[in-house]
Amino acid sequence: MAFEFYAREMQLMRISVISVINCRPAIDSWAMETYFQEKNMRIGMKHISLVLGMLGLGVALAVPSSLAAKDQTYTGTVSDAMCGKKHMMEGDAAACLRACVAKGSKYALVVGDKVYTLDTSDKGALAMLDKLADQQASVKGTANGDTITVSSVKAAQ
Repeated sequence: MAFEFYAREMQLMRISVISVINCRPAIDSWAMETYFQEKNMRIGMKHISLVLGMLGLGVALAVPSSLAAKDQTYTGTVSDAMCGKKHMMEGDAAACLRACVAKGSKYALVVGDKVYTLDTSDKGALAMLDKLADQQASVKGTANGDTITVSSVKAAQ
């Protein structure tokens, strides 16, 4: 290890002595120019990469907000997610709905052949859904698959 270090020092001194004798710099000007061009090119590429990355991030953040679902109004019959269109208990459908919700089922809205599960924790909306059990209701909210995130509920007209 020490020998390698010593050999390297000797090589550098020899280059310096030859440079002084020949009256020219130890490193050619062409080599220095090439080195600085490559260094500037690397710095330029880093800047381009940074700008493109920031542009990509901006586009990625802007697209979802422009495609975000907006509230829509859905009109249908209030039911529960367990029973859907056809209630399992004999007798009154509204009583079946209330019994299922009391056992943990969520409210649902039957629109044609489609059954949407209603997702809300708003006590006013839950009270209105209970009041409109097995009746027509207009639910305003955002659908995601078979679930509507409820923003408001009112009786259908």
